[in-house]
Amino acid sequence: KSGEQTFFVSQMTTGYIYEYSYPDLTLKREISTGGKWPKFMAYSQKLNILAVTNWFTNNVSIIDYETGKVIKMLDTKAAPRGVTFTNDGESLIVLCFEGGVVQKFSTKNWKEEKSIYKKNAAMRHIVMNSDNTKAYISNMYHFEIYEVDLIEFKIIHTYKVFSNPNTIDLKDDKLLFVS
Repeated sequence: KSGEQTFFVSQMTTGYIYEYSYPDLTLKREISTGGKWPKFMAYSQKLNILAVTNWFTNNVSIIDYETGKVIKMLDTKAAPRGVTFTNDGESLIVLCFEGGVVQKFSTKNWKEEKSIYKKNAAMRHIVMNSDNTKAYISNMYHFEIYEVDLIEFKIIHTYKVFSNPNTIDLKDDKLLFVS
């Protein structure tokens, strides 16, 4: 809002996320996710909502940013971890660490539209290219990065990497960094 900058921190054992102002690092508020072990968060500027994955309760809290109230609990497959909204705000993509599932939900009705399954996979982190046509997903178990066509919602390329690929980042739609 009007130049205000904030960021959130999840505290898994409390079930809360905490909003801080930046750059002064003042605690603004704490928000209950309604789930257990909140992990990753995503913000949709278009919808002005947060999505928070809850590891132990296998769901995602959809939170109205203005009020801090949970407006929807979205059931997922086991151990949701990575999460992101598409730029247009029409889809939410959730990675499930246990069971190797990537789920795509419509934000209009919060129903699952499509999913991708990889046997024995541990999906962890997701990044998208600037026009939201491709996503890159890290799989810690198989030491792989998947390039996903977001229109067809299928894996179009698999990259083998070193053990336990964790956080990833995409620079200028050209360079993919894998930790």
